[in-house]
Amino acid sequence: MNIFYVGDIESPFIKLDVKMLEDAGNTVTLLTPPSTLSRCPHYLVDFIDSIPSIIKSDLIWIWFADIHAVPVILLAKLYHKPVIVFCGDYELTNCPEMNYGNQRLKIRGAVTRWVLRNADEIIVPSDPYVDVVKKVEPKMTSCGEPFMSEGFQYCSKSPSLQVSVVPWCIDVSEFDGNCIKENVVSTAYFSESARVRKGIDVFMNAVDLDSYLVFVLNRVPRASYIETIKKTRVYCQLTYPPTESFGVSLLEAMYNYCVPVVTNCAALEWVAGGTGIVVPYGDADATRKAIATAMNMDGTAAHNRACEFSYDRRMTALKKVLQKY
Repeated sequence: MNIFYVGDIESPFIKLDVKMLEDAGNTVTLLTPPSTLSRCPHYLVDFIDSIPSIIKSDLIWIWFADIHAVPVILLAKLYHKPVIVFCGDYELTNCPEMNYGNQRLKIRGAVTRWVLRNADEIIVPSDPYVDVVKKVEPKMTSCGEPFMSEGFQYCSKSPSLQVSVVPWCIDVSEFDGNCIKENVVSTAYFSESARVRKGIDVFMNAVDLDSYLVFVLNRVPRASYIETIKKTRVYCQLTYPPTESFGVSLLEAMYNYCVPVVTNCAALEWVAGGTGIVVPYGDADATRKAIATAMNMDGTAAHNRACEFSYDRRMTALKKVLQKY
């Protein structure tokens, strides 16, 4: 299958996606969406140059239900090409208190809903986000087997649009399994703008600096990040609940036998799968107690849960989606 793919290949997630699509025997042609508004004119030029590739493609695959998807979808509809859109948390979220989400913005929110309605299929990374999509665009629906039994969730062809769950996996080759745990508690975030949303100040108020080694991982080199996770006993992901659709760093920590402490966010609870402790967002006292309890827990259950999110299972999910087209 010839797939026209709209996504930033510099993203490790998209690199993995493209590799999996190619490993499944597909040919992938890339178009990079604009990273800022100032890049939109360049994107339009690239889009025009890509029109022959879109026309020749068998399937259009777009990352994120946002403005850059509109011209691609319009052309795809003109030439009767099926369109799959990966949808993250930002497009579906309405959190003005966190200055986060397309749905708090009149125009971009409307664009996201238009993209959802005009795609043939939406992919989300976790089961709870199927319901989030349906709340944002009620015309969408889903059915089928849950992820843990079949590796994907989808709807048979019907007048209603489809939502598929294709969970993330991790590159286990990065980890050698040599996890020697210390009394370390850690968390991670990747930009200062996400500090409040990721609960970093709550984390710092909750940790006992006299009892534990504490790491807040913020744009550290990948090798340093991995070494810290391998010795971490308790990993915290304290995200504001409506703003998380999966939690890749949480999954990586769990694979490395860290006991998870997560906020009452449906996606994080789904990834953790009952192997750690859930706390209310913003509750430093509850988080402090949870960390103390988790320090005495074994991370084997978390590791086993993380192993369920395997490369093979994600590949199976992608193939099941592609087979419909």
